[in-house]
Amino acid sequence: MKINKRLFDALTREPNEVQEIDGKKLEIFFMTEEEKVRFEGEGRYTLWTSDGKDFRFLVNEDFYNYGVIKEFYTQPVNTEWIKYVDVISKYQRKFLFALMIPLMVLYVVVAILSILFLADYSLYILIGMMVVVFIVNALQTKVVRQKMDAENEITQKAIQDYLTPEVYDQVAKDQIQFREMRNREREAEYQAEQSLEDNSIEEKPELHEAEEETSEEKKEDSHV
Repeated sequence: MKINKRLFDALTREPNEVQEIDGKKLEIFFMTEEEKVRFEGEGRYTLWTSDGKDFRFLVNEDFYNYGVIKEFYTQPVNTEWIKYVDVISKYQRKFLFALMIPLMVLYVVVAILSILFLADYSLYILIGMMVVVFIVNALQTKVVRQKMDAENEITQKAIQDYLTPEVYDQVAKDQIQFREMRNREREAEYQAEQSLEDNSIEEKPELHEAEEETSEEKKEDSHV
């Protein structure tokens, strides 16, 4: 399964850490200052990417080192996540090749036959087939979502068993605390910037008034 392929291709610098997981390579990168500004504005401190085989993980270093959060990205935990991605990817491909592609082929065949032999009813047949495709796609999405939720529960349980429930819960608390801390800091930075802008706006009329007074003085001097 390809994940954020464009970002995967963009991460060409030397990784901060490399993990080998079941024949796949996981490269971990700490965000540059530019990447921090870009992604933190979207509330994103971690991003998984993949080309369909190997993985690259981009993470905010401050977030990574806060509390016990880094425990959530150790090799055993990452192994569980990559297993989860592989299972979901195989399940999606199975649905695609076993159901959606044959259905689309059937749609094309029916469309051609209806135009050739049932021209008067072809529009109704095509609309009916589109409805069938829509319903099947909706059912597929629902089934895949249920499968993803079930596999996610299995993965989370495996990670919790490895980390212990105490560390697992602490990771969640530290993630929340870090986000709240950064939100407060960003709000403070924003307020400081607004205050500077307001002060700048308030000072300009005074400068203008001073310039007017100087101009008036020059006029009076010229009359003397």
